[in-house]
Amino acid sequence: MTAGFYKKENDALHYAPNIVEGDGYVLIAQDKDTYEYPIDGWTWFDSEEEAKSLFLPPSQVIEEDIVVEEPIPEE
Repeated sequence: MTAGFYKKENDALHYAPNIVEGDGYVLIAQDKDTYEYPIDGWTWFDSEEEAKSLFLPPSQVIEEDIVVEEPIPEE
């Protein structure tokens, strides 16, 4: 995981690399520079480390805290 939308919720750091759909909004990676963050808690970061440094204290930075929020495309 690297660049994408991140959101801290409870003790988990949620990640969506390309798109986030919420109540009344859609965030798309290619339009990341046009949004005013945070949007419903979501913010774009260029790296996972950057997101962790803002959202998680150093003692909580472990891989199990990452929840991928990317929808799986239908084939």
